[in-house]
Amino acid sequence: MLKLPLLATFATLLGAGCATDTNDIDLGYLAVPGETLANATFVLVPGQTLRFQNDVNQIFGVSDLDHVAGPSEQLRVRSRIVAERDGGAGDTTREELTVTVAGDALVGSEHTLVTITPYQVRNDPDWAFSFFVVVANDDD
Repeated sequence: MLKLPLLATFATLLGAGCATDTNDIDLGYLAVPGETLANATFVLVPGQTLRFQNDVNQIFGVSDLDHVAGPSEQLRVRSRIVAERDGGAGDTTREELTVTVAGDALVGSEHTLVTITPYQVRNDPDWAFSFFVVVANDDD
């Protein structure tokens, strides 16, 4: 099995994924997002989206992303609930996180995203990590 960032590079070049836009990168469900995303670099073109899902509860999960470096108006970060459980102790909610590059994003701009996690896993690299987005031309 290929590991990121090599897999991310292939997915970007081939337009891989199951997203509605064939140019988007849909990583699907990630049981432990840090294994796939930590320190990975994704090369995206203006208008392209990177997407993944994970389970979140009061103890673990990636509930949102914080755009900490790069021009913030050039990326749109979104988190939405796609499946909700009853809400009892330990129940999880499936969340989808998307990062979309603005159509007028500056080619060559570099962005750092950091996960927002529950307190219990704030230092666990499976959940608390950063990854990177670099904006490229459609022709690259």
